[in-house]
Amino acid sequence: MADAEDLAAEAIRRSPDPEAFFKPVCDFVDAIKDDLETKELFSLYVQDELSSARWLMHACEALNGPAPRSSAQVGNCSAESIV
Repeated sequence: MADAEDLAAEAIRRSPDPEAFFKPVCDFVDAIKDDLETKELFSLYVQDELSSARWLMHACEALNGPAPRSSAQVGNCSAESIV
């Protein structure tokens, strides 16, 4: 197996759906009502991590072609929904 295929397999194994993976963090951020600085801190963290995960998935697809995706969807959590 080539390095690019190994990278893609590992990325998909760890987090096939970045939004679903970060849903618990998004839920936590949504629950913060009083400390807006902390809410913003976690919101920016999720945005950064989702951006990195999406970049990694796109890079793997560019190297290996589209990967099969799970048909299961967990919520609509995205960086935009928590800002």
